[in-house]
Amino acid sequence: MEQYRPGHYMDFSWQMCYANDRFDVDWFRSCASVQQMKLLGREYPKYKDDPMASYVVNYWQALGVTKDFYPCDLETAPSRRDAHHYSALRPAQYREEAYPVVYFCHGGGQDAFDAETYGMAERIPQDGFLYVCPNHYGPEEFDRILGEMAENGYPIDQRRIYVMGFSGGSGSAAEIALAYPERVAGVALFPGPNAFNQMDLQTVPQPFLNNPALRVPVLCMGGTCDGGDNWPLVDDTSFQNLNHWMESVSRVPGYQPTNLAEAKQRMAQSKSQVERVFGLGFDRGYVDEIEDTYCYVGDYMAEDGVALARFCSVAGLPHGVFPMFLGVAWAFLSKFSRNTETGTLEYPKPEMDFRTRRVKKEEEPK
Repeated sequence: MEQYRPGHYMDFSWQMCYANDRFDVDWFRSCASVQQMKLLGREYPKYKDDPMASYVVNYWQALGVTKDFYPCDLETAPSRRDAHHYSALRPAQYREEAYPVVYFCHGGGQDAFDAETYGMAERIPQDGFLYVCPNHYGPEEFDRILGEMAENGYPIDQRRIYVMGFSGGSGSAAEIALAYPERVAGVALFPGPNAFNQMDLQTVPQPFLNNPALRVPVLCMGGTCDGGDNWPLVDDTSFQNLNHWMESVSRVPGYQPTNLAEAKQRMAQSKSQVERVFGLGFDRGYVDEIEDTYCYVGDYMAEDGVALARFCSVAGLPHGVFPMFLGVAWAFLSKFSRNTETGTLEYPKPEMDFRTRRVKKEEEPK
């Protein structure tokens, strides 16, 4: 049952959580990722109308991050939400010749300023990347913004451009990956189901027909207590979108198309904990500890044992994008790069075949 439930502190901006009836608000308030979000969420949102306020600039400078803001003519936009401004956050001092890009499409009803508070930008000093938050998203805006950044001298590693999206923005992230697969080295969708429910992928996109070398890795990650964007997908059309993505976009070898009836059967009868969560028949599934909870993980693998598509569901979390999600997303995506001449996806080969690798037991953690 999906609904909005109280989930906030008096000094925390989340007043309601989109969560199902398994949601434990007391645990949620105390979990590590929410505590991290609370630190930034207390003051930062007050400056939405002044995105380069001294508090904002100083906050990032203290972390070794520089924020740049590129405004647009608000008089030509129907509303502030429709304005085509964007922010770009970068290491305060460049130490490399080129940096990967994380291009993040914010959630529906939010804006670029909200995307700055998700927790990704705090990772810049340790992981070294350029973090781009567009206010108005879509493939055309992606092309415009990255082109403008290149003209402005940002040291972009064109081989390592990753697109992420939260909630309504996950559909836009998927659209960008489909429109520019020769430029996007990987995509992360939070939580994932809504992107497949929203997209129209009934035929193979032309870039993939033109170049058989193209394949786009994907991470889908959400919480088991999401209020509506959860597994299984809503209908067979959504499953057709998923099937086309796995077969023609990620190009998972030996992928077996599925449908809603099969997914429901797996969720009811499978001996695998992971398959019962997602309703999908993975090449590999396991349960892993993550911060103060645990995560169900299902992988579809490439020919050489590298996960091309990863599905994660974290126990206890509602609809949202959390710092722990972003750490998982970066660890998954950052190993992939795109050969800019051939379009081929490149990545380190695994040390052993995934079929013999030790993983966590498929058990419910105590």
